[in-house]
Amino acid sequence: MMINKSADWEKIGEGRSAKVYKLPGVPRVIKVFHSGKEHAAAAEIAAYEVVGGLEPYYLRMHDYGSNYIVLDFFDGKTIHEMLVEGRFIQESIIKHIDKALAMARQYGLNPKDVHIKNILVQDQTVKLIDLARFSGEGVCTRWEDLKKAYYHLYVNPLFPKKLSAAWIEQIASQYKQGKLWG
Repeated sequence: MMINKSADWEKIGEGRSAKVYKLPGVPRVIKVFHSGKEHAAAAEIAAYEVVGGLEPYYLRMHDYGSNYIVLDFFDGKTIHEMLVEGRFIQESIIKHIDKALAMARQYGLNPKDVHIKNILVQDQTVKLIDLARFSGEGVCTRWEDLKKAYYHLYVNPLFPKKLSAAWIEQIASQYKQGKLWG
């Protein structure tokens, strides 16, 4: 079944493949995939069928269709938002993310495309989102490269803890072009 946006949904996020809305009256979100992105929806549904609801790192999937997924709502900030706001990212957060990825691998998934906009944090709780690229062959070093940046740059007392979104996007662009390590 295909689903379209309802007027009473509050948009809380948007990516290359989908928009995410907070559903009224329930602690849930609906991720509605753009037309032509049904393959991404199918891949994400498959990943959530494996790890969805595994505490404490993954949201529970409640419903799905060919172009949508209904998940638990988690009121956290992405690591990207934390950097822009100048909130310090503790090493324990990095360790939680490593544990979440290890858990996914333990259940047979191959986590890829793990980046600062796909990780939600609230206090010391971490949730990985956007699991569409958690299957298939190949190796993705994106998270390992982010950890290198954390340990070699971010924890340095002279490195700024508040970064502009434009600067972060510039660094991401350089990384995608292979102009940084990776």
